[in-house]
Amino acid sequence: MAGTVSDWIIAMEKAGIRKATALHSKKLEDYQRLKESGLPIFEDLILPFNKFSRENRDLEAFLSKYEGFVIRAIPSTKDLPRRYKIGVRSFEECQKFLSRVIKEENQGKYSVFLSEYEPQTMAGIIISRNNDVLIEVAKGNLDILAHGQVTPVGGHLARCGNDHFRRMRYSTTGRSQRELMWNALQLLKTNQRQEDFIPDLDFMKGYFEFVVTEKGGKIKFLDYKVNPAYLV
Repeated sequence: MAGTVSDWIIAMEKAGIRKATALHSKKLEDYQRLKESGLPIFEDLILPFNKFSRENRDLEAFLSKYEGFVIRAIPSTKDLPRRYKIGVRSFEECQKFLSRVIKEENQGKYSVFLSEYEPQTMAGIIISRNNDVLIEVAKGNLDILAHGQVTPVGGHLARCGNDHFRRMRYSTTGRSQRELMWNALQLLKTNQRQEDFIPDLDFMKGYFEFVVTEKGGKIKFLDYKVNPAYLV
C-alpha cells in the first residue's frame, strides 16, 4: 500500500479493520511532547493554514534562515490525510505544495508545519517500554526505514531482576552502528550517570524516531509517541 501512515490507517478503517483506530495519533500533540522532552530536534515553525502568507513576518524570517525545509500539512481531523514534502526551499515551493495537497474546502482544517532540513546519513526507531528498550537503525532516511524498505540492525536492553538492566545486546558487530544506538539511548536516560549497568538506569518511555545529520553527525529526534499501539 502506497502513501503515508495516515493514508494506511484511513484505508484500513474504510476496509473495516477495527484495530486501525488505535493507531491514530495527533501529530501536533506528539510533537509538542517531543519539544517539551528536551531531546535534540530541528528548529520549526507551526501556523494555521490561513496564516501562511507573504505578510507573515515570522514565516518570512524562518524561510530566510535555512537552505531547505520539510513542509507538512497536518489536518485537525483523522478523516483527512497528512502530507509532507522534503527539501522545499522557498515560499513559492511551499505554496505550490499546499495548493496541490489541500482542497480549498478543507483549508480551515489544516495547519502548516515547517522544520529545518539537513541531509541525513542514518535513521533510527526506539521503542522504550517498562521492562525493555528496543532500537533499530539503518543507512538512509527515516522514510525507507519506517516503510520497511531497508533491513535495519538492532539493539536490545531488558530488565533482568531488581530493576537492573543487562548490558546492551546488538544484532551487529559494526562499531559505528553500535555506537550510534548506544549514543541515541543515552539521550533518553532519565538518570544521566554514564555507567552502562547501574541499578537506577532508566529511560523515557514511548515510541521515538530520530535521524543523524550528514553534516556534523548530529542526532535529531522527529517523533515521540506514547500511544500503546506503537509500543507492542
